[in-house]
Amino acid sequence: RNMAGRKRLLELDEKSDYVEVACVPKPQKLCEFQTLRHRILKTVDAVYQDVASDAECKERCMSANFTCYSYDFMSAGEKICRLSHHSTATLAHIQEPYLEIDNATTHERQSCYQVTVECRGAEMLARISTSTLF
Repeated sequence: RNMAGRKRLLELDEKSDYVEVACVPKPQKLCEFQTLRHRILKTVDAVYQDVASDAECKERCMSANFTCYSYDFMSAGEKICRLSHHSTATLAHIQEPYLEIDNATTHERQSCYQVTVECRGAEMLARISTSTLF
């Protein structure tokens, strides 16, 4: 079960190890992101310089060669895009995983949707797959 973008289901227990399966399907382009203001992750998986916009940084997250669950852009005042496989839910066991920065914003992936539409002679059939229950 992948916990990124979900509430923490387990309490921290020193006698237990948290293991997350990373072999989940890659998300499609229709994903919602939650904004976390005034903080960025201390460590990330990928850093890109000279990224033109927040939209380009988000696209890099969506097309990363790992499952990217959060990104931040221009948090240090420069055109730097930082990507991570972590989210708030996966960081529950780490003390102080974030740096507090006034102008920083982290975007955390929540729900993703895959929509296909099949046109038939007298009807249209839409199929929607989502990463969360509704």
